[in-house]
Amino acid sequence: MTPPVASQLLPSGRSVEVDAAAGREAITVRAADGALELRIELTPAGPVVRLSAARLEIAAADVAVKCDTFAVDAAAGVRVSAGEFRVKTEESIHLNGATVRLNCTEDAVPPAPPPPTVPLPLVGSPPAE
Repeated sequence: MTPPVASQLLPSGRSVEVDAAAGREAITVRAADGALELRIELTPAGPVVRLSAARLEIAAADVAVKCDTFAVDAAAGVRVSAGEFRVKTEESIHLNGATVRLNCTEDAVPPAPPPPTVPLPLVGSPPAE
């Protein structure tokens, strides 16, 4: 028989749940309102970690990430600061943006867009109507 979910209430109002029922193995931390904050699920493919937090900080001498795909979806922006920054790829690098600026200061103001252009008639062409 599989044991049911065990739960422990913490002084902060959060709860820690251990789920080993029906073939599942997971540890979950929930906020006082029941929202998921942390879940570690042990799957046949390996552990799956889900985290919902106000801020995530990692302090380590080295951080290495090895994965098939690495995706960042940042609504307000991405900032990288380093003594040296290298990018190596086996394929193309794509930089798409309204303006791509290199070697500019942090407080640099983007240049004004160029004025609209008016096509000029070709020499010997009849005037446009």
